[in-house]
Amino acid sequence: MDSGRRLLTIEEAAKILRVRERAVHDWIDAGMISYVTVASGERRIQQLAEHENGSQGINSSQRTLALGQDIDRDTQTKFRKDLQRRQRELQLESVDYGSVNIQALTSLIAARFAAVVPDPTTVTAADGQIFAAGRGIDIAHIIAHADGPPHDRIRYAAGQALDTLSGSMAEITTEPWPARTNQFRGGFPPSNATLADGKLLLSYGDESDPTLTLEPIRLADVIN
Repeated sequence: MDSGRRLLTIEEAAKILRVRERAVHDWIDAGMISYVTVASGERRIQQLAEHENGSQGINSSQRTLALGQDIDRDTQTKFRKDLQRRQRELQLESVDYGSVNIQALTSLIAARFAAVVPDPTTVTAADGQIFAAGRGIDIAHIIAHADGPPHDRIRYAAGQALDTLSGSMAEITTEPWPARTNQFRGGFPPSNATLADGKLLLSYGDESDPTLTLEPIRLADVIN
């Protein structure tokens, strides 16, 4: 009886999973994805049929690919994390960011945030994103979809990041961070990302008398 399974080429599997073909080969070699070798010697991936969707598999684009038969739960978790990482890598490589150095910009903004957030909050940067208090700020996505020359995109992305950070910290401090309750009309202090003398200036509050000022970032360090 036909199981309803279809065999996918490595190229097809890579497109479904939104990764490079090298990633699929690596997962096959590691025993993370089931495969069969056809008469030509090529390796093919098994796609589960609809009635098998409850089986052990990895879902993507409403299709399910069979995972390795002996894969345990910890390895499944490791695989899914690696899948997300490789999808992100391809996403970053496939977008034109102009002359903006995404990794440098993300790392430098994250470092400025880490220096001012209240303890025990941690701020990290990875793959064009900043993570603070469990909330992600996708700098790469913002830059990719912003308009204008590189310095304007950078200023816009930094402003969005400041707004997101303020909201995240407010959930922890229960005040409109970095301000106090009733300090500003509307609650939260304004987020300021401005450009001057070849630098990106970041602050909260009135620009003439900021509530909190972050260390500037040189545009030369984030524009190739």
